[in-house]
Amino acid sequence: MEKLINCGCMVWPQDTRKRLAIALLTFCLGTPLPAIASPARAREAMREGRQRWQNKDIAGAIAAYEQAAQLQPDNAGIVLSLGFLLAEQNRWPEAIAAFERATGLDRRNVRGFVGLGFAKANHGDYAGASEAYRQAATLNPQDVEVLRGLAFAQTRQENWQAAGQTLRQLLERRPRDVTAHLNLGYVLQRQGDLRGAATVFQQADRLAPLNPDVLFALATLLAERNEMDKALQTYRRVLQLRPSHGDANLALANLLAANDPDEALRLYNRALSAQPRNKEIPRAIAAIHQRRGFTSAEIVAYRRLLEIDPDDAAANRTLGTLLAQQRRHTEAIPFLEKAAQSYVRKGDSQTAAEISRLLGEIRP
Repeated sequence: MEKLINCGCMVWPQDTRKRLAIALLTFCLGTPLPAIASPARAREAMREGRQRWQNKDIAGAIAAYEQAAQLQPDNAGIVLSLGFLLAEQNRWPEAIAAFERATGLDRRNVRGFVGLGFAKANHGDYAGASEAYRQAATLNPQDVEVLRGLAFAQTRQENWQAAGQTLRQLLERRPRDVTAHLNLGYVLQRQGDLRGAATVFQQADRLAPLNPDVLFALATLLAERNEMDKALQTYRRVLQLRPSHGDANLALANLLAANDPDEALRLYNRALSAQPRNKEIPRAIAAIHQRRGFTSAEIVAYRRLLEIDPDDAAANRTLGTLLAQQRRHTEAIPFLEKAAQSYVRKGDSQTAAEISRLLGEIRP
């Protein structure tokens, strides 16, 4: 596998979009143009779509394939290609509609069901994604990428038993697949089978002894088993191999925050460089500064958090309160007002009233 995405301890290939593009290239560019009604216009539209796709003009390719689909609405291949193109632009509802139409026209097209599963998963419909991937697996039970997609959708549904079965099927077909071992170990962890998870992670470690993601999974399992010395040692080994490993920096920082705040801050900052949209990292940094009484640094951390999520109610309230305590009332008021509005929307009238009282004290 190429680059990996961490979902908790679960890792998934980040090249799925690339594989979809390759599928589109194979389908659009490697398949002869069909004999269709209005041949001259439709063939010209498809040729234009292919050319624009090759030139990375996805919007232009979509327009061309939409024209071809209007000329030949019952051609599953054209509609399928349109679905892949729409997926390239993250236009998930439209992509789903195209894939559903394509699979309705051709119930035996594996690529259509894979595309449908991918689009539904990205749109948050994991039940629908599971069903689409199951259809694809029925048509081609040897396709490990179909099984990987099915397992991903099942884990998002927290259907751990089904995900475990799917991953075991994948490993029967590809026993040296390190990513599948990691994902199965994660599923076993979530089922509470820590011994089984350890066995699977150790198998992965034998297959890839210098893989930072394997070591990270082992470290997380050790921490869950309260074997903290071993967990710390393993997290540090991960960072020796890959200093920029965001999850390892974050996990180690969390373990060190109480007893070694300086080292924890260094690790949190490295984690934030790797995961700049993770708002929990500046929140953890702020907590360390709060315990040490470093109000100015705490304010800086909350400002960073609000750059990531301007609507975080707790952060707006805390930052506004800190600024008010420093008599920076003009700066504090907008944050407190936003926090009060957020808590009203959440139905937390008590917290909103507390913020309103503070606003009443500091408004000119």
